[in-house]
Amino acid sequence: MRGAWAERWSLLLAAVVVGVATLLASAVPVAIGRTADDAVRDAVTRAGTDATVVVNAPFEEEDPSQRLRVSRTAAILDQDASLARFQLGPALAAAFRPPVPALRSTLLQVTGGGPGRTFRLAYVGGARVAWVAGGPPAAAVPAAAAGDVVPPDSGPWPVQVALSQPVAAALGVGPGDRVPVRDPRGQALDVRVSGVFRPLDAADPGWGTAPLLAGGATTAGLLSADSVPDARLALNPDEVTPTVTFTPEPSRLRSRDAEPFAAAIVALKASSGTEEASFFRWQSGLDGVLRDAQARIVAATAQADVLLVGLVVSAALMLLLAADLLVRRRTPVLATLRERGASLPQLGAGLVGESAVVALVGAAAGRAAGLWTVPVLVVAVLATPGFGLWAAARATPARRVPANRTARRSAARTRQLRRAAGELAVVLLAVGAFAALVQRGAQGVLPAAAPTLGAVVGALVVLRLLPAGVAFGLARALRSPRSLPVLGAARAAATSTRALPLLVLVVPTALLAVALAVRGTEGDRPLEEGLRRLASVSAVVLLVLAALGVVLAAATTAPARAVTLARLRTLGLRPRDARLVAAGELLPPVLAGAIAGTALGVLLAHLAVARVVGHAVTVPWTAALPIPLLALTATLVVATESRGRLAQTLRAGTA
Repeated sequence: MRGAWAERWSLLLAAVVVGVATLLASAVPVAIGRTADDAVRDAVTRAGTDATVVVNAPFEEEDPSQRLRVSRTAAILDQDASLARFQLGPALAAAFRPPVPALRSTLLQVTGGGPGRTFRLAYVGGARVAWVAGGPPAAAVPAAAAGDVVPPDSGPWPVQVALSQPVAAALGVGPGDRVPVRDPRGQALDVRVSGVFRPLDAADPGWGTAPLLAGGATTAGLLSADSVPDARLALNPDEVTPTVTFTPEPSRLRSRDAEPFAAAIVALKASSGTEEASFFRWQSGLDGVLRDAQARIVAATAQADVLLVGLVVSAALMLLLAADLLVRRRTPVLATLRERGASLPQLGAGLVGESAVVALVGAAAGRAAGLWTVPVLVVAVLATPGFGLWAAARATPARRVPANRTARRSAARTRQLRRAAGELAVVLLAVGAFAALVQRGAQGVLPAAAPTLGAVVGALVVLRLLPAGVAFGLARALRSPRSLPVLGAARAAATSTRALPLLVLVVPTALLAVALAVRGTEGDRPLEEGLRRLASVSAVVLLVLAALGVVLAAATTAPARAVTLARLRTLGLRPRDARLVAAGELLPPVLAGAIAGTALGVLLAHLAVARVVGHAVTVPWTAALPIPLLALTATLVVATESRGRLAQTLRAGTA
């Protein structure tokens, strides 16, 4: 329409609201997804060894009648590692680092080292070390005799091990020395030190299979691929435990993989000892770690959905109020066009085209994407045409108020019934949302909308009670000997009972308290920190929307207020008194809405947010900030309006 340029600031405001709303609605799900990935990685990292998968891979049973040195022991361990990785499956195996085949002995008693000193023999496949003294452990027999049967009376079989620097210092031994240890049966073992090493990467998870690096009460000696057959021969079969350890790589984990990976781990543990699992025994706490992380992600996503629904609904209400203001300013033009023969479809097409341009500009600025942006765009496109067609239809002479009193009463009753039916529908929807929230938590759009619907119901209750409060204030003002309270109360009674401005004021104010409750109940980790940032941004946006609601609501009634005050000034009302009358009109409903919204938000935080997070919540004192800030906004609006020229206002009012 040609009048679009005249309303460019209103249209620009609508485009900005659309842009901000679509930006948040598009970015929040993506940010929550990324934060959820970080949460899974953080949980796995914090779990440490609890998140590893350990496979007990027992050797084949040996012939008890003979002692055989199995030279392929290291190769068998490598084969078990490959088979275990295959059984993980390609998707799950890709989330782990290369498997670490290992073997460790039972605890051996250190003799002469004080009570409680123990020692293990341990093999770690792929261990990388630098030699400080000596060299790697060697086989006890030449390669030609590596697989021979050992005579039963050969005595303790010699085993070479390497020691880390702390372990060598704790035991007081070096290359060429023997480690004085006995097996569980009390028999002395022939354990010889081949060298002393330091690890090239002490953080390698393979070192966690045995206390190879620390020199505490329990220490261990490192076997090589050549000496591990000797360790197996020196001890009984039940005194060595071969394992394969899988350590997850956090950077390869995604939140979407948490549930299927946990289910796969549970299935592997359930298959332990069966023929299908090659008698592997799977042990891991990774499934519990992933499911705990997934539960936290679900709870955080539910809270994000609560905030996102509130933002979308608040933005939609703001767009409705902006559309209402725009149409009120254009009502004379629409009425004139209608009287000149313009059809409703023609007017609607022009308004839809204009609104579509505004919505597209805002959506492009906000990079709209995802389903959450759809409600905002639908309201942005249809709000102005809807209000415009309604105004144009009412401007038709045939649709004006009937002269018959009975007909007017019937029309009024019809409007009241329609309003009551609409309010009842909202109440029932809110009850259903809270029931769903109690039964299954905030998973889904309806339960997540419970706080927002509760805020809408609260605003409707305030709207029902406000006329009585305004009437009470007007009655008290009529008893005053001064005229200013009467004028202010009369203006408030005439303008404060409109539904849309009160909804735009109460709903964002209440949801701001909900957002602050979410922000104040979360902790030091990635998921919670991301939710805190979202809650902070939501609180700021909601406060800005509430302030804009005050400005737009005041702008809607500004022409009539300006004419009234200008005429009163011609009768002798001073400019200062005119400002007081305007403040008396604007401040009471703003304060009432802000106070009611804050109280309602605190109630909703304890009823709904506590249900979502699973524990009691704390609403910070900053939830009360909208009360003074919105009152200050209304005061600034009054001060701005008072700068208008009296003659211009009178000409506008008599035009």
